[in-house]
Amino acid sequence: CGPTAVAMIINSFSTTSATPVSAADWAAANGCYAPQGGSYHNLIQDSLSATESMELRVGPSKPKRAAVYSRSKG
Repeated sequence: CGPTAVAMIINSFSTTSATPVSAADWAAANGCYAPQGGSYHNLIQDSLSATESMELRVGPSKPKRAAVYSRSKG
């Protein structure tokens, strides 16, 4: 899932071309591949930071309050 998401983001927000295979290869070469587990959570931030023409900034987000809805029975 991680390499596919990375490829989609890179293709959408940069002039660089990426495929899930190229993103997976990058992950393996740059310490973002987790043997028997896919990819580490840092894959997206690290790969986007390494993409020269990325306009998207990745950083911590502020937690948002979830809306609570109650359904009255009746």
